[in-house]
Amino acid sequence: MKTSIKNMKMKQIRGLAGNLPRVVLWLAVLPLAAFFGLPGVCQAQIDEGPIDQVPVTGPPSGCLEVTLAPAGAVAAGAQWQVDGGAWQTNGATVYTSLPGSHTVSFSGVSGWTAPASQTVTIDGCTTTTATYIPGGLAFTTDGTNITITGYSGPGGAVTIPSTLPGVGGTVTGIGDDAFQSCTGLTSVTIPNSLTSIGTNAFSGSANLTCVFFQGNAPSIGECVFFNDPATIYYLPGTTGWSTNFAGLPTALWLPQVQTSDGSFGVRSNQFGFNINWASGMTVVVEASTSLVNPTWSSISTNIPASGSAYFSDPEWSKYPTRFYRLGSAFWPPGGGVSCPIMPIGTLSQPPVGPP
Repeated sequence: MKTSIKNMKMKQIRGLAGNLPRVVLWLAVLPLAAFFGLPGVCQAQIDEGPIDQVPVTGPPSGCLEVTLAPAGAVAAGAQWQVDGGAWQTNGATVYTSLPGSHTVSFSGVSGWTAPASQTVTIDGCTTTTATYIPGGLAFTTDGTNITITGYSGPGGAVTIPSTLPGVGGTVTGIGDDAFQSCTGLTSVTIPNSLTSIGTNAFSGSANLTCVFFQGNAPSIGECVFFNDPATIYYLPGTTGWSTNFAGLPTALWLPQVQTSDGSFGVRSNQFGFNINWASGMTVVVEASTSLVNPTWSSISTNIPASGSAYFSDPEWSKYPTRFYRLGSAFWPPGGGVSCPIMPIGTLSQPPVGPP
């Protein structure tokens, strides 16, 4: 007899054998990461690991984890559910003893257009991603090229997508005055399909502090960022960038460990965290048992989909102490040799054993 997930009775289980010990996590990052809101040294204390939910109809034979993007939609309350069941937050995992096809749907969020529902086949542990589209984007299109001509959304962190639902072509331009005097705008992510930005496109956006480019430097009009306090961030391997762009300073855009969301810490018997970066970029996680003459070994390669990827270490409990660091491996255009790992910080696992 088939039973939907939403009709199952649920029970609670805890990671590792029984209650987890009190643990203390710490993170040391380089100044660039600190710019994005991560302090030089931060602490988080966890009394017990997060509690997973497992159907009592049988032992769990599958699980589903859903990553929502962009960060602005997540912060505004974006959630997901399976087969009409309980709402889940970004990066949460649902366990089931009923593998097969299930429907994943997404909550409405003010200022955002929710993704269409997805049919997901659960076979073992499955992951999927979904991206919310910023509301308030005005545009024109010739069927091939989409130009963003205006914005009337709530501001905050805005990600301009490379495509728009139901609209043919890709976003290749931001028109004149499109985001002019948008004082609610704090950051904007620009897709790698973009080739041009018009005059005064972002001028007078007094709270715009970060502009993230996923592709090569586009052509620009006059006064694109006039009177904006922003820094321009660009990805490794992209071209056309120097120390200054459109009158603003530039810096390399590197991956970020998310320490303040629900992914950070011990869950499902594994230590893990979300990594935010541009979609499609490769993030390498390395580990060492000591920071004194460390020997780093690569333990995971993650490629963020929709700007985020979850890393977990099932081996963490085998080590009294284990440290992690992030790097990126990429191939510059026209090159055939990978660039070296670029460490951006170290992160320690919780100690194993009684406090």
